[in-house]
Amino acid sequence: MAFTTEIVDLNGLDFKSVQKKLSDLNIPLTPDEAIKIQNDMLGRAPSLAELILFSIQGSEHRTYTHTHTHTYIHTHINAHIHTYTHI
Repeated sequence: MAFTTEIVDLNGLDFKSVQKKLSDLNIPLTPDEAIKIQNDMLGRAPSLAELILFSIQGSEHRTYTHTHTHTYIHTHINAHIHTYTHI
């Protein structure tokens, strides 16, 4: 796999153009997320590799948050049911 130093500069692009650029690059970030990464977090145009890493990090965080909520609910419901079936 070749190393890329491609820079993805979103300055001057409107929302739809940012969305298309992300889609063309197969980056599953929202335009708002990509613009925040460029303007607020990095203060410069990110590389393609950086955008990929941010998208993976965001995906893992959303998956953990979603799974953790369901795991917590099921654990407590099962414990509650188990307590009352043994009384």
